[in-house]
Amino acid sequence: MSGFLVRRLAIGILTILASVTVVFLAMRVLPGNPAAEMLGDLVTPAALQRLEQQMGLDKPLWSQYGDFLQRLVTLDFGESLQTRVPISYTLRSIAPFTVELVAGAVVLGVLIGLPVGIVAAVSKGRAVDQLTRIWATAGYGIPEFLLASLLLYVFAIRLGIAPLIGSQVVGTGLWGRIHYALLPIVAQTVVVAAIVSRLTRGSMLDELQKDYVRTARSKGISENMVLIKHALRNGLIPVVVMMAMQVPRLVAGAVYVEIVFTRPGIGRLLLGGVRTRDYPLVEAIILMITVGVVLSNIVADLALGLLDPRIRYD
Repeated sequence: MSGFLVRRLAIGILTILASVTVVFLAMRVLPGNPAAEMLGDLVTPAALQRLEQQMGLDKPLWSQYGDFLQRLVTLDFGESLQTRVPISYTLRSIAPFTVELVAGAVVLGVLIGLPVGIVAAVSKGRAVDQLTRIWATAGYGIPEFLLASLLLYVFAIRLGIAPLIGSQVVGTGLWGRIHYALLPIVAQTVVVAAIVSRLTRGSMLDELQKDYVRTARSKGISENMVLIKHALRNGLIPVVVMMAMQVPRLVAGAVYVEIVFTRPGIGRLLLGGVRTRDYPLVEAIILMITVGVVLSNIVADLALGLLDPRIRYD
């Protein structure tokens, strides 16, 4: 196990370095100048030169890359080029909103999608199976921004039972947080639940046809035990793999949800950083997202070992 973790961490570190390096180069190749963005209508050649020197943009590319690697190692990305606010403070303030959105969608999506997929597999060919397949297809295909807009219109504008915009906590306690986060989480939960239910249905149908399931049934084991203890354990393997692969998609989808609901989040922050060419901010956000993706894949690999005893890491 220790050898596996060392190898996965080494691959993860190389993946992170490659990702942020590509972003470093891409941001400097794209047209635009953060110093000119800051000066706006007041830009003059002299003012632009002074500001570029203050930002370190006048240095050769290799020197800027060296500074970037130093910030990467120390995890100190300094200040935003646009707001002059420490990036660490900005991320600590904004990241929890996106984390609660993605994590809430994953938890609720799995809790809904697993039983729906199991029921669909057991009821293969029946009306329940047909309805769940239609629902899963629609849930997977509908864009997050469209679903978020529909939810906002129905529950906030028409019914008035949900906040229209924002993320502020009203009152005290957990309810204030849930009150503002519920609709955005639901907008992404539909997608996650659709993916999980489709994968669970297909995987369970495959497992239920295998010899070990027929053997368990022939021994008189109850159908519920056959489903839960035997078939579901193996059927969860592709679900776990796919959920780890869905982390980047959920973060990308969170951008649209945050825009529709006017919520703060790293998605909107990333778009703003790219638009204004805020190099340190974009690099820090990409680093955070890449680390999250790498960790989710490592956790998925460990979970596969628990689900399938045939998998050996050493």
